[in-house]
Amino acid sequence: MDHPALERAHTISAVLKVEPSMTSEQNIVVSLSGRGDEDVNTVGSALANHYSQSRIRTSKMIGMARTVCLFCVFLGVPAITGLSNGKVKPSTNIPSRLMRVLLVELCSNGCSEEEKQNWRENVYCELLHLNNDDVPEYFVSIRHPDWCGAGSNCTVWVYQRRGRAFRLLASEKGLRPHKTYTKGYRDLYGDVKIGASQARGKFEYSRSVYKFNGRKYAHYSEKYVQR
Repeated sequence: MDHPALERAHTISAVLKVEPSMTSEQNIVVSLSGRGDEDVNTVGSALANHYSQSRIRTSKMIGMARTVCLFCVFLGVPAITGLSNGKVKPSTNIPSRLMRVLLVELCSNGCSEEEKQNWRENVYCELLHLNNDDVPEYFVSIRHPDWCGAGSNCTVWVYQRRGRAFRLLASEKGLRPHKTYTKGYRDLYGDVKIGASQARGKFEYSRSVYKFNGRKYAHYSEKYVQR
């Protein structure tokens, strides 16, 4: 399921307040963009602080989280869906060694200490299984406008752990595991939003597929999809 974006929620709330005072000849144009991954911790902290006095049990907090999620669905907030096999573990706790490796990649042309701290605060890591060795791979991204842009096309770095080292397998926009396999590894695909589709309520994406060549992932095909 997706993360709610607080800014979009405020926008919709403002529209609902303004609309009753408008005439039939007036229109409202609302542009919703951006992702709310960074808002998850904000919402979680707000709920935890709000209910800390009452010592609400974990089960009740989960129930409240579900209510918040249902409200987001009602508002039509888009979603990032997890894999059907359940092997998804979102986390902001990236291994310190991997964070250092990522900073080398991000700062190949130089970074200030302020920029490095900004990347650390906006890193997002998922543990996803790409092969059958029971050791998950690391899908790492920086969820920040400086990297993702208005279209939320975030670059995803896929790392494989080898002992104490991390090997980069792929680095492209919006990488997710596919259902098909090549050379024992799940194929990857990345959807990059192009714009609104002629079909109502849908968007056009450029979908690239990547296959494992025995050493790393290489581009295999590209097509346009609507969803």
